[in-house]
Amino acid sequence: MLAMIAALLPEVEQAGNIKIHPPAPLGSKEKSGVYVHTLDGEVPLRQLSFGYQTMVAWLMDIGWRLFKHYPDSPNPLGEPAIVLIDEIDLHLHPKWQRQIRERLTAHFPNIQFIATAHSPLMAQAFLDANLAVVTRKGDHSIIENDPSVLANWRLDEIVTSELFGIKTAWPPAINSLFEEKDLLLRKNARNPTEEARLSEINSEMLKLPTGLEQEDQE
Repeated sequence: MLAMIAALLPEVEQAGNIKIHPPAPLGSKEKSGVYVHTLDGEVPLRQLSFGYQTMVAWLMDIGWRLFKHYPDSPNPLGEPAIVLIDEIDLHLHPKWQRQIRERLTAHFPNIQFIATAHSPLMAQAFLDANLAVVTRKGDHSIIENDPSVLANWRLDEIVTSELFGIKTAWPPAINSLFEEKDLLLRKNARNPTEEARLSEINSEMLKLPTGLEQEDQE
């Protein structure tokens, strides 16, 4: 069990890096409870990030239930089950979100995970899986079982797709510039102040990164 948890926790990797100390007498300064070996030494689990704490909690819960349900199995972690996880991306570093699917599959090969998430990183990591989009319409929810997604989409393309319904990947301040420019360009005639403002906006937009190669920009 500890080996599985250690392997799934980033930068822990080995069971020996998780120490369980017995209860200490009241008033004692001895270590008590679960400690995790990190780059900063042994740290109490309660002092680690919520990402570590929540992952340890639900991994222990899954493991305990498998051992309880399959008491005679030589490898309870390899037995079949269906696990529902709400907000699997909660508190997880972006790198964890990219890795968690592969690691869960390696240690729970026969478990079907059904998870919800609000992260484009998670959506990108699961594009080849059975992906569904749930949206709220008034007093009921609509489930789209076959959203039009492509496995080679970039994060900004996923964020601005039907998966998340965000119109643009630019920050709000830049969006406002685009909207203001559009309004100015729609005018049949612009006064000198508006022309100056349009020129100012164009200058600001030329500074925006595009992420394209130089030849593409040209």
